[in-house]
Amino acid sequence: CDITRDENGNETRRTFHFADGSPDLVTEFEYDGNGNNTKITSYTGDICTGWHELTYDDDNRKSSDTQYSADGTEECAWRYTYDKKSGEILQVDVTGSDMPLYQYEYLRLSEYRKQK
Repeated sequence: CDITRDENGNETRRTFHFADGSPDLVTEFEYDGNGNNTKITSYTGDICTGWHELTYDDDNRKSSDTQYSADGTEECAWRYTYDKKSGEILQVDVTGSDMPLYQYEYLRLSEYRKQK
């Protein structure tokens, strides 16, 4: 496996080589000015097999991750919701579903002790 990094130490390319002569598996990574990973593109040899585009909120927390097939068709999208006070993740939604994929509830230590 070969890994290439940018001047900030972010991984920009990962290449897996196979002894049997199979095409290399390559993953390329792009980042924004805050160092957030904004795009992940996958290749088999020189052929793109798909990519993810990621967005972040003003606090640099991931707000979405959208997966695309090689032809640019959106396959799936995850949306993240955070608690405004604590910053903890509250919910993860997936496109095509009216139910959250994950929903989190947090207890403060004092609330936890009351339940015991």
